[in-house]
Amino acid sequence: MPKPKIPLLPATSSRLLIALLPLMVSVGCSDQNKPTPAVSRPVKVFRIQDHTAVDARNFAGEIRARIETPLSFRVAGKLLERKVDVGDPVRKGQLLATLDGNDYRLAVQAIKAQLASAQADSNFLRDDLERYRELLAQQVISPPEFQRHETSYTTARERAAALEAQWAEAGNQLNYTELHADRDGVVTALAVE
Repeated sequence: MPKPKIPLLPATSSRLLIALLPLMVSVGCSDQNKPTPAVSRPVKVFRIQDHTAVDARNFAGEIRARIETPLSFRVAGKLLERKVDVGDPVRKGQLLATLDGNDYRLAVQAIKAQLASAQADSNFLRDDLERYRELLAQQVISPPEFQRHETSYTTARERAAALEAQWAEAGNQLNYTELHADRDGVVTALAVE
């Protein structure tokens, strides 16, 4: 009986696998969090020749950033301070410029005082309404008299709510006297001095 031939391919493959095993282990254990090095990109360069050549062409143009974010104040006022110049890098939230906020501060104070007065009136009329409610239950006053006091309280309460909204708006306007960067970037132009 003839001896069967043993193919050499599996032994060669196993030797190859054994030879490649350390390489695969080293690749698998390498630090995957390392940043890949920056790949340099080729740049097309050409020499500028004499402009008197016959085939020379002139073009007017303007170079602009691909993504621009124009910023401006939301309120009017006198500029007090500009903290950046063209070309300066800025970070998100960085203060860029400020306006004179004295008028806006005074408006906040005035509305705050009006609000305090309206809240005091509202609290007084609320307590007064409770007294008139008891008098109405005892039939000492008429229903129209009670409704008149109820209307006064409702008016005072709503006036206080309206002044509270105006106070919040005045506070927002005071905050708008400071211009902050809304993202990281570079200042490319200034339309204010």
